[in-house]
Amino acid sequence: MGGAFRNSVTEPARIFAVGASPALMLTSNAGSVTVNRGSDNRIVVQAKKYASFGGNLNNVQTSYSRSGNTIIVATNSSGTFNFFNATSVDFTITVPNTTDLQIHTNAGNININGVSGKMSLVSNAGTIGATQSSLTGDSTFKTNAGSINFTGTMGSTGTYDFETNAGSIDMTLTGTPSFHLNATTDVGSINTSFTVTVNHSTTGATANGDVGTAPQATLTLKTNAGSINLNKG
Repeated sequence: MGGAFRNSVTEPARIFAVGASPALMLTSNAGSVTVNRGSDNRIVVQAKKYASFGGNLNNVQTSYSRSGNTIIVATNSSGTFNFFNATSVDFTITVPNTTDLQIHTNAGNININGVSGKMSLVSNAGTIGATQSSLTGDSTFKTNAGSINFTGTMGSTGTYDFETNAGSIDMTLTGTPSFHLNATTDVGSINTSFTVTVNHSTTGATANGDVGTAPQATLTLKTNAGSINLNKG
């Protein structure tokens, strides 16, 4: 997000001591969010604010709080919004290896690297990606406009939903996955190296089937316009 803006300032890093299996909740109006695996006992949040030509860096504020072992981060913008006074905040965050993530942004990309846990990643406009990561419990990746990319493992129980209104879904599952697949694209193709049934229509395609043995997770992949690629790692 920062490339289209003239002014910027990097805020002091915020460091939170946490116990085992913490959680991070982040809500942002505009800006990218990158979460990397870091130390086992702390969450470090680095925020960089941007303002366009007529914008004021003081019009966007970042708040920090905690509830037990959950760290809560939120941005709030003031003033009248237009292209000339737009503001955004890019976040670079490190978390312990096992951390539950709940990240919602209105406009901006979300990237996760090397983290395990339950994840709810939602962007109204932006790509969502996770690499070398492990999903547990029920997890959701959802964007209205942008692609979704995932490389890693997921648990053999739970529900895992990946959905984009306009964009492709590329997923590579490592290890020995076990799941029931429901995949749909209204306009686009489905390609997979797993043994499931793929049916192509005039413009779109569906795929359904069971992979592995019980217990099985439920994996849902859905795009209204874009391709779906699901492969073994």
